[in-house]
Amino acid sequence: MKILADENVDFPIIHLLRDHGFDVSAVAEDDFGIIDENVLAKAVRINAVLLTADKDFGELRYKFGLPHRGVVFYRLEGYKPPEKATLILDLFQKQMTNLVDAFTVLTARKVRIIRGGQ
Repeated sequence: MKILADENVDFPIIHLLRDHGFDVSAVAEDDFGIIDENVLAKAVRINAVLLTADKDFGELRYKFGLPHRGVVFYRLEGYKPPEKATLILDLFQKQMTNLVDAFTVLTARKVRIIRGGQ
C-alpha cells in the first residue's frame, strides 16, 4: 500500500510506517507548501491513501466531490508524536484494505471508516 503523508504528519509517524514496510511519500519532503487540492490530486495520481490531520480534506471530498484513493484523517490531540505513530501504524496494519477508497477518521477511542458518498 502506498501512503501520501500530508505536510502536517509528524516525522516519527512517517518513519515508523516506513520501518514497517509501508511505501510512504511525504509532502513535507517533496512538495512542501502545495495547496490541499493539489495534495489530494497527487495522492490520486500516485494511487496512494492520504494520511492527514487536516479536516479540510473532508470538505474537499464531501462538499466539492474531489476524487481520492482513500483519506485517513486522524484526531489525536494531546498525544505525543511517537504515541500517534503507534496508533496510526496499528490502524494501517489492521485495516489496510479497508482504507482504500474510503474516508477514515481515527481518534483515540474509535475508527470510523466511511465508504462511498456518505
